[in-house]
Amino acid sequence: QKSEVRDQKSEAGPLTSDLRPLPPTRRVKNRIIVAIHGIITGETSNAWQSRLEFFIWEQDPDITVLKREYFEWPVPVFNVFFKNWFLARALMLTLLPYALDGAEISFVTHSNGADVAMKTIKMLAARGQRVHAAVFIAGAIRADVVKTGIAALIDSGMLGKAVAYCSTSDGVLGSCDLVWPYGRLGHEGFHGVMTLLTGKICTRWFPGYGHGDYF
Repeated sequence: QKSEVRDQKSEAGPLTSDLRPLPPTRRVKNRIIVAIHGIITGETSNAWQSRLEFFIWEQDPDITVLKREYFEWPVPVFNVFFKNWFLARALMLTLLPYALDGAEISFVTHSNGADVAMKTIKMLAARGQRVHAAVFIAGAIRADVVKTGIAALIDSGMLGKAVAYCSTSDGVLGSCDLVWPYGRLGHEGFHGVMTLLTGKICTRWFPGYGHGDYF
């Protein structure tokens, strides 16, 4: 049954709509999708980044998929308060020249990658650079859009759209003892005081999916 659900979601192509480009009259000359995996464990893999790259190439060969790969131990406190900041700063410095040149930048992330992406998006916003869309798959960030800063980023125009792929069957994010100081977005879905800009914050539910089942 889980396989059937996954096939239906694949055919529906939610990722295609979540990363929908600007209208033709507003297209920019460069489009970049940054793919950030989570902590590699027995339940997860970074192989999905290559599959995403091939999928995007089939849709539009002019889009660049930047695969951000790294290694982290499953030590939440160290990752959230130290390692992810270094990863985010390095990624921001990589993206900044393209952003300054007018590139349209989006993020597709899994688990810990959501935290890296949020830190990067905030660093780009502090430098006046907008991110087109962010897709958080089983995101290990807080679900409250105010506390994460997502609502403020969208209301200020620094983030065009935020989408969370979630499942209440995600046993990894469902365990409070294992998660802190990560958040449980991928288990709870977005909540909090939502932005008035309708359609800019979206939760997509995948019933029966575990933490690494989206790929």
